[in-house]
Amino acid sequence: MKKLSISFILPCLNEAKNLKSTINTCIFEAKKIKSNYEILVVDNGSTDNSIEIASQLGAVVISESSRGYGSAIRAGLEKANNDISVILDADSTYDPSCLKSILEKFEKENVDLVIGNRWGYGIEKGAMPFLHKYLGNPVLSMIGRYLFNLKINDFHCGLRAIKTSVAKELPFSVKGMEFATEMIALSSIYKYKITQIPTRLLKPKFKRKAHLKTWSDGWRHLSYMISMSPKKSFLYPGIFIQIISIIFLIRFIVVDNIYSLFSGINTFLISFFLSLISFVLTKEYLETKHLMNLKLKPKDNKTQKSSFRFFKSFTKLSFLNFIILLISIPVVIIISFNKGIVFQQTYFYLTMYLISNLIFIFLQLNLLSLRLHLFDL
Repeated sequence: MKKLSISFILPCLNEAKNLKSTINTCIFEAKKIKSNYEILVVDNGSTDNSIEIASQLGAVVISESSRGYGSAIRAGLEKANNDISVILDADSTYDPSCLKSILEKFEKENVDLVIGNRWGYGIEKGAMPFLHKYLGNPVLSMIGRYLFNLKINDFHCGLRAIKTSVAKELPFSVKGMEFATEMIALSSIYKYKITQIPTRLLKPKFKRKAHLKTWSDGWRHLSYMISMSPKKSFLYPGIFIQIISIIFLIRFIVVDNIYSLFSGINTFLISFFLSLISFVLTKEYLETKHLMNLKLKPKDNKTQKSSFRFFKSFTKLSFLNFIILLISIPVVIIISFNKGIVFQQTYFYLTMYLISNLIFIFLQLNLLSLRLHLFDL
């Protein structure tokens, strides 16, 4: 069997102190397994001598003006010429000695994407911030496993490999750190075979300012995952909440005024607010599904025209939904005082109203974030 050739893709932003070690290690590992290789260093606006170092070591330097991890990787994948594209950080934090294991996955198991699992061989002390290690990565990876039905322990590992032909087919669009999530999500949606290998995360030999922003990048990862799995994120919760709403409505009709706290108008208003929340979730599912169609079928004119008509009608529906939520607060107050309901119960209604509005606003912001992701704005 012909040995698979490798394209190493190293996104680089001011990595002069670590770059030489990373490139030399890649060369050593590729020669050790006797594979043809190329090293693509994607410069993302370095102000040190990273470019000079890469050129001196024989790497192909690609300049990418659009800042961001995703922009750099996408530029490298576009220029890659070999069978397998191996992506790793340029700061010497990943040990490419697992290269042989990676190629064996492609050769023997015919996989399309291999993700490193930093929990396989361990994380060197001080190599990962506390919040990333014990909160961010585990929680986001757990959500990703559920939403995409994958057995991947580490969604955000910077060491990964993909068939170059597959990478060129996938409609990547994001610019930032959430590209790590996009690669896995799109590969899953397109039914490509994904697996993982154990790897180890090391401390960089020379410290530099971290490129990852804990909360903003974490939110973008989460937002992207939610948006790319609309059934589990919106439709199923919407159906569940609507069932609960119907149960409360039946109680209002059949068992009215039997219990003091959740009877009569209370029960009806609970049902009403739950129905609004269910409506918003269902609407978000339909909108997100159409946005995904635009992303996954960009050349399908029928899909684009259908989505345009859909958004036009749903914009009106969204406005109507907001108006209903807006006028519900005076309605709640009027009903409360007309029924002689005490102030504590009025506060209960207002709380329900605020919760409905907050969910509505959250989902609209999430959809806006999705548009930015999908259309590269």
